[in-house]
Amino acid sequence: MDCERVEDALTAYYFGTCEADERSLLEAHLPACRSCLSSFMQLKREFEAAEDARREVPRPAARARLHAAYQHEFGRSPLRRLMRRPVPLYQGLAAGVVLSFVVTLGARLWQQHDHRNALTPRESARIDTALQVPHSLNIY
Repeated sequence: MDCERVEDALTAYYFGTCEADERSLLEAHLPACRSCLSSFMQLKREFEAAEDARREVPRPAARARLHAAYQHEFGRSPLRRLMRRPVPLYQGLAAGVVLSFVVTLGARLWQQHDHRNALTPRESARIDTALQVPHSLNIY
């Protein structure tokens, strides 16, 4: 078996997916060829390192820091997160203008409401006259 075919078959040999006859040829070639054996060992180290990296989990201290950072960023209520953000100056000014407009409009509407219900002096005098009880009907 030549080295070029061995290089192509090393991955299948490592995972055990090559044919039995090819496997026996590889097992005979690898101890005899230092270059192919070195390539196989390098391939094996790379696959094992990749498998170890997938299985690795954070240490408990690192996990606790990650959890605290997550809670700090996302654990708050939406209102608290909104209040934490700075408000740009133009938004604050716009809110102030809208608020003053609403207050002014409300005051004007209130004044108009009071004027519509207010009595003229003449109407007020007629009501007072109508409400006066004549002395002759006074039973006391």
